[in-house]
Amino acid sequence: MLLDLLLFGAGVTLLVGGATALVSGGTRLAGALGVPPVLIGLTVVAWGTSVPELIVSLMAALSGRGDMMLGNVMGSNVANIGLILGTAAVLMAPLNDRSIWKLEMPVLLLGTALFWGLVVDGSLGRVDGAVLMVLFAYVTIRSIRDGLNDARARRRAATAGEAPPTGMISGALLTALGMAGLVLGGRWIVDSSVRIAAALGAPEVVIGLTLVAVGTSLPELATTLVAALKRESGIALGNVVGSNLFNLLAVAGPVAVIHPVPVGHELMEREFPSLAIMTLALVLVTLTSGRIGRVAGVGLLSLYAALLVWWIL
Repeated sequence: MLLDLLLFGAGVTLLVGGATALVSGGTRLAGALGVPPVLIGLTVVAWGTSVPELIVSLMAALSGRGDMMLGNVMGSNVANIGLILGTAAVLMAPLNDRSIWKLEMPVLLLGTALFWGLVVDGSLGRVDGAVLMVLFAYVTIRSIRDGLNDARARRRAATAGEAPPTGMISGALLTALGMAGLVLGGRWIVDSSVRIAAALGAPEVVIGLTLVAVGTSLPELATTLVAALKRESGIALGNVVGSNLFNLLAVAGPVAVIHPVPVGHELMEREFPSLAIMTLALVLVTLTSGRIGRVAGVGLLSLYAALLVWWIL
């Protein structure tokens, strides 16, 4: 027990340190490349923080637990919106970057509808997975191309005497170190928490529904909160939207290509409606101008708590 408590403390330290390094590195990369911070949040930060979902989902599918893989993907997306964005909104009311509605939010809505359409027949096969991967490749290429075009336009508009942005190497190094800290810290927290809960006599189903489910979203939670505290609203919002896109398209897609996944009735009756409800809530809070305020944050957190109660009961 003592060793697990120490491991838990070390995991929290790594998680917070990794999130801080990742946000700082992402900010420097955005400045060095001349792209909006939201683009770094949608790509580099979102992909890095979604690695735990990819690993857990791949291991679940290869072991024949397809429902666990799909439940992890959908549960993480619900937690990203309700728990993570809701908490960030309550604490800091981050700015709402409407540029995500040019591409990423419409693709997220399309991807969610497409995901449901592909699994409604009771399975997510190799062709289905390939379709999801193609859509992810499209949105990635478009996002990067649009961001680089904006960067070139900004450089042309800059004054001749303005010094070129620096920080590419240090930004990349901080980003890589941050990702490593997030993955390792999150893993230590989940492993130690599961063992502590088991030692205290908590039922296995409760451990799975709480510690393991939330544990894979810890990197996104830590990164989004640190970004909000540092007033890097673009990274905070981009991380949530980008992570959800990554989970739906770049986690479920490759896993299905490697190992086709059967879809249980329980997922269709519980997780899919929850994902649809929370995605619509994300649409509502990002359509407004200005900040994603504390009232919206309380609403997202309340909705997430209600869905958790529904899942458990």
